[in-house]
Amino acid sequence: TTCKEMLAAILEHNGPGLKSAGNFNNMIGVPLTLFGLKVEHRWAVVEMGMSARGEIARLAEIATPDIGLITNVGAGHLENFEEISGVARAKGELFISLPTDGVALINADDPEICQLPVANGVRKVLFGTSRDAAIRADKIVVQNGSVGFELIIDSARQRVVLPLPGRHNVSNALGAAAAAMVLGVGLKEIAAGLEAFKPCPGRMELLELPGDIVVLEDSYNANPLSVHAALDTLHDLGSPGRRIAVLADMLELGPTAPELHYQIGTIAAERTDWLFAYGTLAEEIVRGATEAGLSTDKVFVANSHDELTAQLLEVLKAGDRVLIKGSRGMRMEKITAALRISKQKAAVNGD
Repeated sequence: TTCKEMLAAILEHNGPGLKSAGNFNNMIGVPLTLFGLKVEHRWAVVEMGMSARGEIARLAEIATPDIGLITNVGAGHLENFEEISGVARAKGELFISLPTDGVALINADDPEICQLPVANGVRKVLFGTSRDAAIRADKIVVQNGSVGFELIIDSARQRVVLPLPGRHNVSNALGAAAAAMVLGVGLKEIAAGLEAFKPCPGRMELLELPGDIVVLEDSYNANPLSVHAALDTLHDLGSPGRRIAVLADMLELGPTAPELHYQIGTIAAERTDWLFAYGTLAEEIVRGATEAGLSTDKVFVANSHDELTAQLLEVLKAGDRVLIKGSRGMRMEKITAALRISKQKAAVNGD
């Protein structure tokens, strides 16, 4: 979704077009998006998602894309696949569905994507930090609420500052830049579009609360790859206070779910000062964190949103940075809303 929004931000400077609303990326959302196409539209950016084999192939049959981009392959929807390679093959249905004069945009930093076959005649264009990539990034600088890098297309360079945190968003930007380049957009126009991009609500959204408290709201969805990236982003945030992770279950991971939640806990121990967990697998997150060295008195498990909010408010101090992350079904945006209301009331009352 973030990569889709970045590409649309670039193309909006080159005439009217259409993009998927929100994450309208399934068997209902993609057709609804395409019904919005008009004669005056010069481009369309259509997001496609999947949770089982065959879904991307069917969506590609409906949308008939000229350019295919797979952002990454992670341990998502594993309840329907035996392993990550199965997820990769399901996403790879996009590449084998492209027309003979189409273009496959390949993330050179993702080995699963690099191994995917493409249809005969389809041109491959690589993006990433690898020197093999035609579109790549160099001199990446992570700052409080932004990420800067040099965008390199062939031998030309242009400095870009993304208006959102997270080193992983450089990959999203490179994918968008690759698609724009294929469509004939110039380097400076690509950079300007990326810098004009507006973060999606609930996806790496920085919210400032009274008391110099910053919330990294990333509660739209979660899988092991995105949670790891979010924890890295939290760690990279400049802070006079502590880094606090509020994590909920990652859903649809099948029998591997306990181990994957445990692994996230071990990563959280390295990236955070405090950890709050919520959900049926919260104990696995906590077990991973404490066995990796996070003190037991800085770890909390909650049984409800209200309990989680109350526990968090008890320890929250000025200057803290707080990550809120969980799968869509965990409704972790409730925590963000409760924090906002509580801190705004406290500010009004002079507390």
